Amino acid sequence: MKNKILLLWIFLGIITYNLAFYLIINNVIEKIQIKQQIDFSYKILNHAEAVTNQIISSTNSALKINSCDDKNIEKLRNILLTYSYLDDIGIVKDGKIICTANRGVLKYKITLPSANYINTLNYKFYKNFNSKNFLKKPSDITQFKNVIVVTSIFAFDKFEYLPPNFNYELAPKNRKYIFQSSYINKKNTNPLNSFIHKNLSTKVCSNKYSYCVFADNPYSGLFLFKSTVFFIIFIFTSITGGLLTYFTFIYKNHLSSIEHKLKKAISKGKLYMEYQPILRANDKSIVGFEALIRWKDDLYGQVSPDVIISLAENNNFYNVLSGFIFEKTLKDFNKILLNNRELSLSLNINNHEINDNNFIANLSTKVNNLNILTKQLKLEITEKIDNSSDFLNFIKEAKEAGFKISIDDFGTGISNIERLIQIDFDEIKLDKIFIKGLNNDNDIFLISLLNGLIKLNKNLVFEGVEYESEYLYIYNLIGNNYIQGWYFYKSLSIKEINKLIRYN
Repeated sequence: MKNKILLLWIFLGIITYNLAFYLIINNVIEKIQIKQQIDFSYKILNHAEAVTNQIISSTNSALKINSCDDKNIEKLRNILLTYSYLDDIGIVKDGKIICTANRGVLKYKITLPSANYINTLNYKFYKNFNSKNFLKKPSDITQFKNVIVVTSIFAFDKFEYLPPNFNYELAPKNRKYIFQSSYINKKNTNPLNSFIHKNLSTKVCSNKYSYCVFADNPYSGLFLFKSTVFFIIFIFTSITGGLLTYFTFIYKNHLSSIEHKLKKAISKGKLYMEYQPILRANDKSIVGFEALIRWKDDLYGQVSPDVIISLAENNNFYNVLSGFIFEKTLKDFNKILLNNRELSLSLNINNHEINDNNFIANLSTKVNNLNILTKQLKLEITEKIDNSSDFLNFIKEAKEAGFKISIDDFGTGISNIERLIQIDFDEIKLDKIFIKGLNNDNDIFLISLLNGLIKLNKNLVFEGVEYESEYLYIYNLIGNNYIQGWYFYKSLSIKEINKLIRYN
């Protein structure tokens, strides 16, 4: 059964890898082709603008010429000599060409047919105008008022002899007329191209005149290559994809089963929150709660919060987990905190929140929208968090927003005196190592350390208090402190918390 699943994974992996390879490489090739089309289109466009400039300029120069005497014919010839892209220039009267620079006065006046296209400026265009009495070869003619200009058949000569590997048209924006065009007529040897066909189209327009270059390529992407080349690529990607899928399957099967189950549990809402009360040692009254993530799996049983957080961090879905924790906790405690303004709620903070520049602002917005006081929330920061400039900025921003800062698990890391000096914290949570060590040979050291912490005038919370003797020892040693542990309460569901608050 396992081998069948592995073979299925390899098969799917080959298909997926080939598809991914096609999409990526095909996209790269298409982008290159599009760039080539656009670059060529700009060359055509710039050249067309130069030709147009000559047509307009020569036409404007000849507009004052109304007759065809020798003097005016000479003027036409002088105008023509100035422009390299023009073959001839002449005068029109009553719809007929009566004289030109090259032909002089025409013995037989040439009647102009209906224009193929008239633009918004009333320039008339005649495509491949053919007249043996006037032109040696069919040419494009432009007429404006009483002047006609013959465009040289060699005006776009360099583009004719060096055609691009795609189709293009130089045309008005409405494409009702074609000034210049080129169409490829090559056969694609890859039969897959007809099956997966995509036409690459681009459009580049002039900023000066009302025409554009429209380019398209019917043979685009990876399938442009010959069948033999494509087959070699397919074999290579299939072998690579199969091997990658095999090793990925083995790795995931060996290491990632719990990660997969955790992701599934998050997506299906199987994680839940519990809250452990924090009490004042003097009168055993509840002053706050710490939010704790919980997950009970069919195979792994009750998974600790540290493992859950670590799995989420290492597998890039911590943000989803963190979002669930904060949303769920604020929702559960909204009414409780509104009705009990002296109660606090402790939230564990990770490096991800500290490195998120928008975290404090977003949390403040959520809290304010719920009418919860920011001072009712304690952000618990473990000693294991990186001590960086981001960390200190996070503390400063949190304090300015009104949140309380609690140093969590004090004593489990390398207790950093410099950090205690730099941080504007409100509370220190002493790890249960303090409780367990009070009755052994280290108690003198621990008592001395506690005395030093007391002088900081910060709230002290003793975690992991499990027995009455531990509670009494702490109470007699330091009466003004807080306690959290199984001796009083284990973590409770929100339903149990509501009942507890009601009768507390």
